[in-house]
Amino acid sequence: MKSRILWMLALVVLGQLWMAGPASAALLLSDDFNGTTLDTAKWATPTMPSGNVITVADSKVTLTTAYIVSKDTFAPSATVADATTVTASFKIGPYFTSDWVTFGFLNATELNIGPTGSGPGIYLTNELWGSTWYFVGLQVRNDAGAYTYSYTGPPPTDRWVMGTDSTATIAWSKTSIKVFIDGTPVFTFAPTNPADIPSTPLSATFGDWWATASLDSVSVNTVPEPSAVALLTTGLCGWLCAARRKRA
Repeated sequence: MKSRILWMLALVVLGQLWMAGPASAALLLSDDFNGTTLDTAKWATPTMPSGNVITVADSKVTLTTAYIVSKDTFAPSATVADATTVTASFKIGPYFTSDWVTFGFLNATELNIGPTGSGPGIYLTNELWGSTWYFVGLQVRNDAGAYTYSYTGPPPTDRWVMGTDSTATIAWSKTSIKVFIDGTPVFTFAPTNPADIPSTPLSATFGDWWATASLDSVSVNTVPEPSAVALLTTGLCGWLCAARRKRA
């Protein structure tokens, strides 16, 4: 009788998990830069030493020695399912006038933009080698502002060709940072020490200290990692199988 009751409870739990289905991704920020003005409800524009020219036209934003910084901040969390990965995708226009255009997650309150910053950050930059633009390898600073990963070597190692309107995506979780170029995974930073990955909420950021660059679109999402649900389901299935073998 006891075994039958446990079987029924397990089946009810599994049924509820099946009906709930997998947790879905959540869109946190999206901008296609339509219209003629920057959406100031979404973006702040830090004051730079010079330039600070921002124009919106032809479904893109063009910045000359300027940055746009999301007013919302993002970080991996345990608020959805068991944990989440935050992804930021930047569709980069083909127009640059200099290297080291920065895009990724940065702590806007410290204006720690670019390689001279001192706060936490996760970002990519661009660089011209010969006549070809490349994405530069991942740059990571932990919560203390110390670099835990930085690559500046020559292509093609840890660098990826930047095609016309390429999309770079940074997937940031508590245990790893992954980079995708046009949907293709190209690099993973998975340190043995989780503290090497920042946990501070950061802003989506794009721009440059001394160049002109364009951005076609940006989006930020959370992608749940329902490990707790998966473990519970696996445990119940294992218990059911063991109970069945015992009865046999």
